Amino acid sequence: MSDQPGPSRPKRKKMEPVYKITDSDIEEQLLGNDSDDDFQLEDMSSDDDEEEIERQNIMQMAAMDLQLASQRTRRRSPSLEAIQQPERLALPEEGATSSWTTTCELKKIDFTKQNEFFGAPDPTPIAFFNFFFEDDFLAMICEKTNAQARKLFLFGVSESSRITNWKDVDVPELKIFLGLLFHMGSFQLPRLQDYWKKSRLFSIPIFGQQMSRNRYFLIMRCLHFSSETEIVNDDPLYKIRSVVDYFNQKMNTCYYPGKELSLDESMVLWRGRLRFKQYVKNKRHKYGIKLYMLTEPDGLILKFRVYAGSQDHDVAGKGHAEKVVMQLMEEKLHNGHSLYMDNYYNSFHLAKRLLHNKTYCSGTLRRI
Repeated sequence: MSDQPGPSRPKRKKMEPVYKITDSDIEEQLLGNDSDDDFQLEDMSSDDDEEEIERQNIMQMAAMDLQLASQRTRRRSPSLEAIQQPERLALPEEGATSSWTTTCELKKIDFTKQNEFFGAPDPTPIAFFNFFFEDDFLAMICEKTNAQARKLFLFGVSESSRITNWKDVDVPELKIFLGLLFHMGSFQLPRLQDYWKKSRLFSIPIFGQQMSRNRYFLIMRCLHFSSETEIVNDDPLYKIRSVVDYFNQKMNTCYYPGKELSLDESMVLWRGRLRFKQYVKNKRHKYGIKLYMLTEPDGLILKFRVYAGSQDHDVAGKGHAEKVVMQLMEEKLHNGHSLYMDNYYNSFHLAKRLLHNKTYCSGTLRRI
């Protein structure tokens, strides 16, 4: 082997800068168009003097950056006058011009009614039952039920059918039937037949003592609230129209609510065949009959309406939600109520219409 060292990496040549910044360039950048007569640098040779010069240069450059940033901000930000007088957003409305403002004051509307219950029956359950289920109303149900039973009997049935043993129902027997029906809500069993079982696992003697099982099912089969001859304007709810109108009228005459009211919809579970059966995915019972209800904050129902879909001519079509609100609030307008509802009903036009009728409304608005 040779004693000579091997080849090594060649040394890189030192690159000369393309542009060399001199002291005169820095001085021109800092001083701008100032002449040498206005400002001259002192000849400082010590380290302390050089640090002082560098500190002054940094401060001058920071001041220039701050001035430029301030100019950009003034160009972008609105003036004080524009902030004090915001631009109004015009919203078109039917027959009038309306606009949103941030300076308007809330119109004060006093509540002119008083929360009161009219009638004042005895504070017992049976007294309240007799107050709400008047004898005239129960007599009407008995009349329609007996008519339906005769219709079924004449339709043609076998001798073993229960309808062959039919006897006209009267008001006292109908009250027993309704009492047992309400009591089933307190003791829920899998089937209706289980309430008449005598087994010690299911035994509830009150049902068999008050009414036989066959009689109960026979009344349930013939229970009616109207007749076929009472169809008016193809009303899809003609079979229960008398019951709905009776409840709404009774609540309107016997009770007046407080200032706060709530409006929402509810679903009654029903999976059978029905032309106006609805599907609402956000409800607990997704399939069923949809009800629009006007209630108090504690849940007391003041008025309700059964939604019959496109066949409900009074509220169907354009502006459906607004028509529902005005129909349910018909007897409560001009009294200073505060109505709470969600964005399904609420709208700018509805809020203005309610305010014109001396009624507040609160709720979210759906973005257009």
